[in-house]
Amino acid sequence: MRGCFSGSGRVFCKGACTVKTKKLLAIVLAAVMAIAAVPAIVFAADGPELQIKSLPDTVKAGQQYEFTVGAANCGDLTGKMVKGTFTYDTSMVEKLEYYETAGDAGWMELKGNEFGPAGTGFPLMDLTSRFRVTFKEAVDDYSFAVQIVAIDGGAVLAQTTASIDVVPSHTHTAQYVAAEDATCTDDGNTAYWYCTGCGKYFSDEALTVEIEPEATVIAKLGHNAVKTEPKDATCTEDGNIAYWYCDRCGKYFSDEALTVEIEPEAIVITKLGHNAVKTEPKDATCTEDGNIAYWYCDQCGKYFSDEALTVEIEPEATVITKLGHNAVKVEAKEPTATEDGNTAYWYCEQCGKYFSDEALTVEIALEDTILPATGETETPTEPETPTGEDGTQTPADEQPDTGDSALPMFAGLAAVSGLALLALRRRRK
Repeated sequence: MRGCFSGSGRVFCKGACTVKTKKLLAIVLAAVMAIAAVPAIVFAADGPELQIKSLPDTVKAGQQYEFTVGAANCGDLTGKMVKGTFTYDTSMVEKLEYYETAGDAGWMELKGNEFGPAGTGFPLMDLTSRFRVTFKEAVDDYSFAVQIVAIDGGAVLAQTTASIDVVPSHTHTAQYVAAEDATCTDDGNTAYWYCTGCGKYFSDEALTVEIEPEATVIAKLGHNAVKTEPKDATCTEDGNIAYWYCDRCGKYFSDEALTVEIEPEAIVITKLGHNAVKTEPKDATCTEDGNIAYWYCDQCGKYFSDEALTVEIEPEATVITKLGHNAVKVEAKEPTATEDGNTAYWYCEQCGKYFSDEALTVEIALEDTILPATGETETPTEPETPTGEDGTQTPADEQPDTGDSALPMFAGLAAVSGLALLALRRRRK
């Protein structure tokens, strides 16, 4: 893209960064242009001429250069009120200044494209004006033009154009910075190139797209933390303290403000382990339950069937149900003179207990069932003399000795009764 900048007899055009001197100095001394609505340009054959001096063929972007624009051979136009103009691409120029001698004002930035006192202009004469310029970036064949224009009628009395190369102020020494993701607490960045010489940032390796440092920044994410409520440890499972966990960065914190980072191990409350006591096995009886051998933990209240506490069981599984009585009724028997009798009672052959009622609610001792022998005997009578079949009585001395034969029988019965009573007493005990 070509822009025009008036003031030095050289032209600056945007292009590559390579240095290529192209100097074109053409002083247009006389030209007449007739264009509708445009003031005529009138140059006398011997009219004034403009010269641009002290501006190098090659300049560096970012550096300031001073140059002069001089008018000569004004002739009959000397004293005519004129103004000066620059025509240039302002996007390529950082600053254009001229030195104002009136009132010793010094350097003043050119606003617009005119120089000299506004409105009144200045008298044309052989003189030299000072200017200085700073270019923004490197371009090839940057063009600009300087004109001297009459205040009265706007005729262009003199003009010059120039071309100049603008090269980089230095050769970039760029360092590549790899992209880095943002974290919860630190900013990240896009990939970029940074020149250590000029401090500029570029988004491309060719260093043609300059960017602001802020454009490289990826803002930090901030934590996304969720609270986990505290949980007591049990015999078999770990518990935990209250903590906050960020699922973005995987970090743990002990406070809601997420300022105190902790290790995952610090949140754990170690499981307690069982505190179990063994209960020995016990047989069931007629009236009481028994139990198998088992282990009971008084911390968690659980029951186990093995010493290693690996097989958990329900409390009911430890119980051996009571047997219940297996009782047989013994009928009442009246005592005799020589034998004890007994009351009616019930005897359980499983537990060996005696009961006075069928419901087996009143336990008694075996002795409580015994009705002692009465000890009473009948008065003996004279035996009658046996009478034979023929009606005659047998003499006494010829009768059998019945008393002698009955005595052994009574003695045997007494012995049996005594043994039975002794057996019952031993069984009760």
